[in-house]
Amino acid sequence: MFDPLTPARLVGMLGELLRESARWDRPLDEFRTSQLLSASSVARYLSAELAGAEPNRSWFTEQAVALVAAAREEATAPSWREALDRAHTDLVVGHRPLGEVTASAARAARSAGDPAAAAFADRLRRLLAELADRDVELLTAGEPR
Repeated sequence: MFDPLTPARLVGMLGELLRESARWDRPLDEFRTSQLLSASSVARYLSAELAGAEPNRSWFTEQAVALVAAAREEATAPSWREALDRAHTDLVVGHRPLGEVTASAARAARSAGDPAAAAFADRLRRLLAELADRDVELLTAGEPR
């Protein structure tokens, strides 16, 4: 979900490898065979990413908005409240990348003098762990065993 390889880059990598493979001598050596198997993995990964990334992103955003709203109710320090207000606005409006908003909220929680910030940080880590689990599940669905 927070993967730095965009779908466009994955398609480009796949296309480059497939184009190059058309010129390879046959039969293929082990390295070239593994390159083609890697291309197959890239295609499976891309397919899973395209199918599930947006639902996972939407799920995470909804959960993060609720988490930030709940933390705002518990916040006592003005600077922590302001950080939560910024995070809420960024999550709802979506004008900043989701990973950037999440990282900013985590940094703000670490530096906040508000006791509720530690509870928020713990809940955010659990939410991120669940997102990672969902992403792994998505990417391994249908994997040959």
